[in-house]
Amino acid sequence: MICIIAAIVPLSIVSSCGKKGGHETTDTATVSDTVTDNAEDEKILLLSSDGIGPVSCPIAIGDLQSYIDGVYDEVMVEEGSDSDIYRFIYAGRERFRGYNFGEESLQMLCASDESVKVQTDEGYISIGTPFSEVLKLEGVQPEFESLDGIGIWGWKWRGLYFLPSQRILPEGLATGLYNGDKVPQASDFNDEVVIEYIGTGLPF
Repeated sequence: MICIIAAIVPLSIVSSCGKKGGHETTDTATVSDTVTDNAEDEKILLLSSDGIGPVSCPIAIGDLQSYIDGVYDEVMVEEGSDSDIYRFIYAGRERFRGYNFGEESLQMLCASDESVKVQTDEGYISIGTPFSEVLKLEGVQPEFESLDGIGIWGWKWRGLYFLPSQRILPEGLATGLYNGDKVPQASDFNDEVVIEYIGTGLPF
């Protein structure tokens, strides 16, 4: 799902993405502000179809800032054959990442940990939230995503893409998640199946 990494270099240069690979999404949503700060002044970020907190998508590479207080303090770039991955680091850990598919801009963003959240009518969800919470969202739509003959069901809501973790799958979901002929049902999931991916698009 992630392209081959050729090199890692620090970026010393985001504030102002929705595409699936090279396909632009049509859903719209406003760029969300931060939710709150914790004791270490790390900002909890909201992810929408327009970006993550103060980092919107798409954004020209030349417009990237070297850091944003409480959001990220370093950007690392992994150069790949199909895309370059921009990793946004805060206090030594990756919070989110962006993908450049060769257009000199980041065309999509995705969350890397639970400090990046999606606001729903019922509250907030993030990586690690039971995937059943995604299935409850009004208007959520299943889409079978495939590449080179290999596919998996994902769900799209308000321009965001959600994929479940494949680490622990109930028996019915272990095959159904990869069968494009039939959409998995909510009854196929349990609380051990959590959100593994949330992004403005998919990196494949």
